Amino acid sequence: AKEREIQVSKLEKQLVAREKELEKVKSSMVKPHDLFRTEEFKEWDEAGVPTTMANGEPVSGGQVKKKKKAIEKQEKAYNDLMTKSDNNPQELLDGTQREVDYIKSKLAELSL
Repeated sequence: AKEREIQVSKLEKQLVAREKELEKVKSSMVKPHDLFRTEEFKEWDEAGVPTTMANGEPVSGGQVKKKKKAIEKQEKAYNDLMTKSDNNPQELLDGTQREVDYIKSKLAELSL
């Protein structure tokens, strides 16, 4: 029983780590240019930085600065993902998802 608890605990930790990794891959897959292409904004500059809100008001200088920073951060995450996945992020995403599913099935078996 003790051994089973240790196994479950170990698998739960692995699951949390893999799920975090999965979320990171998913969020890193967004192209930096598309990060703020949402209903919230109506116009963007060539880098994808929003310049006009959906209601027609200009985006404030402080917000533009924040959005630029977020795009730069996303660009780094996106480029790192492309390097890590050999320009095939979907394969990395699928593989990580399979690991998550496998750990969940192992946990389910141990819970019986």
